[in-house]
Amino acid sequence: MIISPTLLTFKIVIGHLCRLQKVDDALKVLHKMKKDSKSVTPDVAIYNTIIKGLCNVGRQEEALVLIESMRSDYGYAPNIVTYNALIDGYCKAGEMNRSMKLFDQVKEEGLVPNAGTYGAIINGFCKAYKLNEAMNVFNVMVSTAKEQECRPNNTTMIILSNWWDCYLRYDDDRLETLVQEYEPEVS
Repeated sequence: MIISPTLLTFKIVIGHLCRLQKVDDALKVLHKMKKDSKSVTPDVAIYNTIIKGLCNVGRQEEALVLIESMRSDYGYAPNIVTYNALIDGYCKAGEMNRSMKLFDQVKEEGLVPNAGTYGAIINGFCKAYKLNEAMNVFNVMVSTAKEQECRPNNTTMIILSNWWDCYLRYDDDRLETLVQEYEPEVS
């Protein structure tokens, strides 16, 4: 008896390969899935997993190509998870201008940035030693929190506090005020 793999089977295999940074193998599984499996087609979650895997190993440009394939082959539009993977990848590569262009694109496409989106950008600016820009993004997050239903969370505050310790650009009173004003949601 031959058992055909299901969508869940492919998700598990691709997810594990990406976590092991074997993205080329994950891409092979995707191509095999598209070519050989007539009853199972990849979904946005599978594409997002591989896109994140590509970005985690510094292959953002290939991730962009995969997004175009996702659009043209299946008509899938990137969602906030897709953009978060790309934004985080470009931030980790120090390409903050590219990250901010993607952030603008998120809003242009009618998607709502979430704590992951803001956290990636804030962390990217901090790693680039641009704490003022990080704080500007944080302030945008806070000022739009009610309309976007996106408040700073524990991760956001940890990112800021870790970098604050490194840079000491602001005085302790300013940090204390921030912590009091923008108490994160408990998740």
